[in-house]
Amino acid sequence: MILVIGDIILDEYWFGSSNRLSPEAVVPVVNIEKKDMRLGGAGNVANNVQSLGNKVHLITSFGKDEKGKILSNILKKNLINYTNLSVKKKFTNSKIRIISSNDQIVRLDNDNHYKEFPSTNKNILETSIFKKINNINLIIISDYNKGLIQKDIKKILNVANKNKIPVLVDPKSNDISKYKNCSLLTPNLKELSKLVCAYEDNLNFIKKIRRVIKKNNINSILITLGKRGMHLINSKENLKLKSINQEVFDVSGAGDTVIASIAVFLNMGISLDKAVKLSNIAAGQVVKKLGTSTTSIHSIYSQIIKNKYNLKYINNKNYYMSVINSLKKDSKKIVMTNGCFDILHAGHIELLRKSKEFGDFLIVAINTDISVKKNKGNNRPINKLSERIKILSSLSFVDLILTFDSRTPIGLYKLILPNILTKGKDYKLNQIVGSKEVLESGGKIKLIDIYKNLSTTGILKKSK
Repeated sequence: MILVIGDIILDEYWFGSSNRLSPEAVVPVVNIEKKDMRLGGAGNVANNVQSLGNKVHLITSFGKDEKGKILSNILKKNLINYTNLSVKKKFTNSKIRIISSNDQIVRLDNDNHYKEFPSTNKNILETSIFKKINNINLIIISDYNKGLIQKDIKKILNVANKNKIPVLVDPKSNDISKYKNCSLLTPNLKELSKLVCAYEDNLNFIKKIRRVIKKNNINSILITLGKRGMHLINSKENLKLKSINQEVFDVSGAGDTVIASIAVFLNMGISLDKAVKLSNIAAGQVVKKLGTSTTSIHSIYSQIIKNKYNLKYINNKNYYMSVINSLKKDSKKIVMTNGCFDILHAGHIELLRKSKEFGDFLIVAINTDISVKKNKGNNRPINKLSERIKILSSLSFVDLILTFDSRTPIGLYKLILPNILTKGKDYKLNQIVGSKEVLESGGKIKLIDIYKNLSTTGILKKSK
């Protein structure tokens, strides 16, 4: 489970039309036609974690007023478990955005300032959910500087570190020492200038950030650059990514999506660099929408396929099953085939191309080097697994690549149960691994004509 701790905000969007100026001042008159209420702040972070298929619990604080009731109803509707630390007198943080013709005319903020923050029923560390620290895999601190975590943040980090739980922080304070010992800090440009210094795209800046990281025992800092993308820096990595979507419609909540998606992918066991690359895609999707919003694993992966990003192979069961389950939920037809694909030839290309024609999504299971040696002998493979994956990833009709160490991919077929399993016509039905399982689950077997009798073994013999 991922625990989100932070300040929740009710994001209100008031839509209307405007075709005249007020006679009282040089301001537009907006006739309100529709109101939309959404989760903002830490609520939007929790909502993004939930939409990406991860179990989440939110510790926050909001009032017993009308806006608080609206927040409570939205949280329940989105199936987000939460703990509200508020006392009855506290009013709810909200932001009202007046919008006409998709343009924001004004924003009205109704905030608790941390200096006036009323006492809560109990502190964060005393909550029942935090006491069950062994059930928490990762913590996100969403600091919107409204007062909730001001006195508890160092204690939270200490407890998390003792229990070896990663903590990701979206900061608002100008005191970086508050975030000592966190796993990842995700400031935007404005937040970075308050915490450390203004952003510079040069070697001296990277050295400066690395000194800050070392001094404060922070594992990594990810700077979100808006339209310019994002920049990950730690003691070993210096990864700069361009923005996925250059046509930015609304950046509201994009930072929430970034930290939430990184948390979800890290929780799956994916490396930080790949988690950041995936979060960049997620952020590119939400900035195309008006207001705070979410995305899904399937939507992120669709973007990977559409734009041919080099992310078709991530060796993580939790990740690829999330993609597959999302596809099945959307009634997409999954096709699957397998092979060594050692020396890729025209026969392989035809098999894969025709396989994709039977459905919406093609999964290719490929033998690892260990598996190839088991089947073909110690002189194979000719091309290492990394090279074979790179070649297959470049094919537009291949959507996902999986690997297996065993002699056959029977484990993968039993796990995935594709709608269609394809193989060359040189195989008989009883020779096709996974055919029984696929047929019993309601799937089909499709045999594809062999192209010019080509084979890797034949090519090797000919070359000798």
